Amino acid sequence: MVQGATATTERLSETSQKEHTVAIPSALVQPVLQSIPDIQSELQLPPAPQLQQPQQEQPVLQQRPELLQQPLQQEQPQQNTQQPLQITATTSSRALTDLAKLYSAESSRFCGKEDEFLTVYLKAFRGNCSLVGLPTELHHRGFMCMLGGCAVAYYYDYIAERNYTFEQMVAIVKRHFETVEFKLKYKLKWRELSFATVAAQHLDKTKSEVFELLLEDIDRIQPGLPEHLQHPSELKSKLLLAVLGLPECNLAAWNPAATWEGLCDSLRSSIATTLRNGTNSQYFNN
Repeated sequence: MVQGATATTERLSETSQKEHTVAIPSALVQPVLQSIPDIQSELQLPPAPQLQQPQQEQPVLQQRPELLQQPLQQEQPQQNTQQPLQITATTSSRALTDLAKLYSAESSRFCGKEDEFLTVYLKAFRGNCSLVGLPTELHHRGFMCMLGGCAVAYYYDYIAERNYTFEQMVAIVKRHFETVEFKLKYKLKWRELSFATVAAQHLDKTKSEVFELLLEDIDRIQPGLPEHLQHPSELKSKLLLAVLGLPECNLAAWNPAATWEGLCDSLRSSIATTLRNGTNSQYFNN
């Protein structure tokens, strides 16, 4: 009885499955099966990146085994090959001695006389200090070497052993010897200077010689003038005024040269050419 019931149940189950099964044509199933790999490739995620273990840097000695065969040397700091000039007592004393030798002649020193200007002597002093190797910071010790006569006496009375700087020493000496009256005197000389006044003082000189003396007076007086009167343009104007009315200079003065040296050469040549042709007197007559 039991076996019959079991068989009956299995037949009913198979009948039920057959009733629910639907037959699908192969023409529809085949394209679906072919597209499955494409769908899988689209849905497939990219593989996760593999984490690489950081490589440990090898020591320098392992990378360069030849260093193991060399003894270790400490790195030496680079030394400056240009050693600074050291001012010692010996070098400064030698420089001062050599500087004093250059001023052995009284004529090379500033004595505070007429037509002596401290500015001119200072230019020569700085050049001499550079020649003997006396540095700028020691110029105050060599300042006495360039002084003579009344100037060196004034130095010992009012400047020596007072710890003045070089600039202060120069200002004190300049203020004492180049007074207001001193400057006014040279302004008057500059105003009165002309070819005629120089010729009147040297009646035995030719016009060419008088012209050279005129240039010497301009060079001699010019350092005593204020700075604005020492410009080359002022010197040119003064020279043209000084030769005004001199026939030998008319042509050169009518079209003056651009520079001071050029103007002097053109005036000198004009005077010499006129005298050589004999068109005017060789000497100057008022």
